[in-house]
Amino acid sequence: MPDRGDGAMLRRRALLAGAAGASLLALAGCGIRLERDAPHIPGLKTAGPPADQAALQGLLDVTTAAQAVAAADKAAWGPRLAAIHGQQVTRLTQVMATQGMTVRSATTSPVGSGMLPAEQAGVARLASIASTTSGNLPMAAAVVVSQAAACRVLGTPARFSGQELPDQQVLLAVLPALRTATYGFEVLAAKTPLKERKDAAAALQTLAAARSEWEAAAGSAAPAEPPGYALPVAPTTPDNRRALARRLLGDVATTAASQVDGVRGRASQLAGLAQVWSDAVGLGWQWGSAPTAFPGLD
Repeated sequence: MPDRGDGAMLRRRALLAGAAGASLLALAGCGIRLERDAPHIPGLKTAGPPADQAALQGLLDVTTAAQAVAAADKAAWGPRLAAIHGQQVTRLTQVMATQGMTVRSATTSPVGSGMLPAEQAGVARLASIASTTSGNLPMAAAVVVSQAAACRVLGTPARFSGQELPDQQVLLAVLPALRTATYGFEVLAAKTPLKERKDAAAALQTLAAARSEWEAAAGSAAPAEPPGYALPVAPTTPDNRRALARRLLGDVATTAASQVDGVRGRASQLAGLAQVWSDAVGLGWQWGSAPTAFPGLD
């Protein structure tokens, strides 16, 4: 004759097993995912890596390489670029760790590869960071912009491939700063003695070309241009002209940086915005602005 206690125990075990199975089915049906390091439970998916991990790791790799190459170069720009890239490496590493990303040790390029190729490698990463989250995109874009600006001060201005101009909202936000800077450099160049006008003329050419391109894209939506602009610094002396140039170029960079979320997920439009942004930063460095790790943001 079977023992009643054994039968009750069997029934309880059956009920518990059924409840556990139902709970697993309910969890799976709700789409709940386990953390990456959680023990495996049949029927539940394990979470993959954070969305930005691959993009930020790639950016960290090229920035670490650029830092190593710049640190080994004792020319004028070597120490300055090494310093800002060091700050970028630190920030990228901290952000990735804070957001639960696995940060692997970045490999560095051979020291003999030269600063320009190392910076150009960073410029080529722009498309890969275009779809990073809104919280990370400004930081990542600023790092790439700094590398494009470095190319300019090293003698070979960078051009982002596949670029197109942003949508109208971003166009109209950036255009006023471009117009002001172009006007300011027209005045600045006119106030500069002819034999010293080369740098002002080169910067004016870059700004005027961008302004014309952005105005054409804005079309009839572009507001009428005022007859003149109040310049923040009177370009009456060499020091004042340099200060004015830095102020005008800084305003373009800051304005462009403020619009980066408007081109998120569209690599070609990010490239168009980053071109104006990095040109302003690189020209600003040439006119004496102190290089910073996140230009336009810091």
